[in-house]
Amino acid sequence: MHFTESVLARIGNEIFTRFPVPDRMRSWQIEWNDYKPTPLPSKHLIDKPWADPELNASNFSPKWNQLDGEIDRTSHHGPYILNSTGFPLNPAGRTGVSGRGLLGRWGKF
Repeated sequence: MHFTESVLARIGNEIFTRFPVPDRMRSWQIEWNDYKPTPLPSKHLIDKPWADPELNASNFSPKWNQLDGEIDRTSHHGPYILNSTGFPLNPAGRTGVSGRGLLGRWGKF
């Protein structure tokens, strides 16, 4: 296990258990069909004017890895990749959670 991150994730008073990720499986370059990260809810961001909508919202088609209108969706880590459902993948690799949690914007790391 990689212990630089807690096995727990917290959003407000809610605590979530991360899917266990051994060090050797952190890289997105390694195929891992059994990886089932714990989804972090972002219900606290619904209808916030400063937050992106959910990825599946019909009115949301972000321009990844570039300036998207007034929103900079680039990462200081360099270009990031998207998974098969359109979620930006964490450039640091698998963390055991999915979703944006407390982050208002998608794709900015």
